[in-house]
Formats: sequence, structure tokens, C-alpha cells
Amino acid sequence: MKTERKAFLHKNRWRILFSLSGFVLFVLMLTNVLNNGPILKADKWVSLHMSELQTPVWTKLIIFVTDLNGLFASTIVFAAVSTFLWYRKWYSELRFFLCSFTGAVLLFNVFKFSVQRARPDTKLLDLMTYSFPSGHATMATVLAFSLYVVFVNRVDTGLPRIFLLFACILWPVTIAFTRVYLNVHWLSDVLGGVGLGIFWTTLVWILCSHGQQKKHNKNKLYQ
Repeated sequence: MKTERKAFLHKNRWRILFSLSGFVLFVLMLTNVLNNGPILKADKWVSLHMSELQTPVWTKLIIFVTDLNGLFASTIVFAAVSTFLWYRKWYSELRFFLCSFTGAVLLFNVFKFSVQRARPDTKLLDLMTYSFPSGHATMATVLAFSLYVVFVNRVDTGLPRIFLLFACILWPVTIAFTRVYLNVHWLSDVLGGVGLGIFWTTLVWILCSHGQQKKHNKNKLYQ
């Protein structure tokens, strides 16, 4: 048993470290929000000075981009990716994707309604839901990271993998920026959302990989 545990920890050491990093980032933001920590000063400073970047043209573009990760668009992406994975019979990847997406939706909503943080007063969009953590930032991270996990071993090495990694990093960063630009979220909201997305997706990745490996070992045993 100890040998299996050591082998599991060694094989997943980078995934575990990445998951813990996301967890620490999320907990750090959550703790600051609940206890009026120093990050709230940065929140107010960023929110105050974000108006200096706002122009009518930029605002229209930012709204268009942020809507690409809204409820309607995310649902379409979720359905399209799930259908594609099912059609290709990539069932292990489908389980991973479904667990990552649905679990993240449940998690960020649980925290939203538990913390009940108000959005900035200077928000450019009229939103009635709570602020922490950012659902857009959480789901952008989950979608980008889970798609990276699904496709990284199915693209050629070199430039295609570099492009995939770059795109999967750029997307959540872009969405996080749009939420802060529009002042519908504080900086700590989007940082917390990114941390939650990293933690959850990596955790599901580890658990799914471990379950798949155990199933493979069991099948070999009875061959």
C-alpha cells in the first residue's frame, strides 16, 4: 500500500503541486474577502483606476469578448465538446470533462451564495448575482485547462502544443481582465475564480487518471 501511495505521489507530483497552488490562491483570496484583508486595498485601487482605460469602443469590444464565456456561450461549448468526445468514443476524457465542468459550476455557486459579496458600485453592467468568486474567471479556467488536458497528447509536439498552451493560458487571463475592466468584479474575485478553476480541474484530472490506472491494472491482473 505504501509503495502504491509513493508511486501515485511521484507520478502526480506536478499535478498535485499545481492543484495545491490553485487551492492556496483561492483560499488566500477568500480569507482576505471574509476578513477585510490587504487585498481589498488593491481591489479598490484597481476598480478606481480602471475607469481611465474605459472608452465606448473598448467597452463594446470587452462586452462582446466577455459574453463569449457567458452562460449561453459556455453551455454551447460544453454541449459541443461533450458531443465530440462521445462521438469519438473518448469516454475517459468525457468523464473528466463532465466532472470538471459540472463540479466547477456547483463550487463557484456554493461560494457565491455563501460569501454574498457585493459587486463594485461603478459596474458597467447591471448584474444581480454576487461577486466572489468570478464565475466567468472560474469557468474560463476550467474550460481552457480541461481542453488542454484532453488535446495535449493528441497534437503534434513543437509549435502546435505551444500554441495550445498559449491559447489555454490567454483565454482565462483575457476573461478575467474583461470582468475587472467592466467593474463587475473586484480583482480578488477573478484571482479567486482562477485559483478555484485550477484547483478543481487538476484535482479531477488526478482522480480520473488514478481511477483509469487502477482499472488498467485490474484488467491486466485478470488477463
